[in-house]
Amino acid sequence: MKILMMLCCIVFGFDGAIMRCERLTDSFNYVSSIVIISDGNKLNMQKGDDKYQVIIDELNKSTVYCHEMPGFGIDGDKIESQDKNKGLWIELCFDTCFTYNGFDFDSLLFNIQSDSFDLNIMRRVNGKLAGQCFYLSLDNSLKNLYDTIEEIIN
Repeated sequence: MKILMMLCCIVFGFDGAIMRCERLTDSFNYVSSIVIISDGNKLNMQKGDDKYQVIIDELNKSTVYCHEMPGFGIDGDKIESQDKNKGLWIELCFDTCFTYNGFDFDSLLFNIQSDSFDLNIMRRVNGKLAGQCFYLSLDNSLKNLYDTIEEIIN
C-alpha cells in the first residue's frame, strides 16, 4: 500500500507524502489556507489568521455529526467557468496531498447555502477538479457557517 501511495505522489506530481484521514472531516484540521469566493470575488486567509480559525471552527461544528454518503460526479469545467461565479463558495487548500476512500485531493471546494443540510465537496488534484466528489449529509443547516462567512466578508 505504501508503494502504491508513493507511486501516486510521483504520477500526480505531489511534493510531499500523501496523508490519509479516517474521516473526510479530519482533513479540515490540516487546512493551510482558505479561499472564500463570493459571487466571483475571492478572499484568501492563511492559517494563523483569526478569521481563518473562526471559519474552521464553524465548519467543524457544522459537520460534527455528519453522515458520509456516496458522492456525485461533477463537470469541473462548468463549475470553474460558471458556477463558482454565483453564490458563496469555500476552497480548503492543503500543503500536502490527502487520500480518503481511495481518492486523492490537495484542496476541497464546496458551495455554502444557508438553508442547506448537505455538502457536495469537490476535490482538486494537482490544481484540477476531479470527477468524483464527497457528499456529507448534515444534522443541521449551514446557516451558522454561512452567516459567519457573510459577516467576515462584509
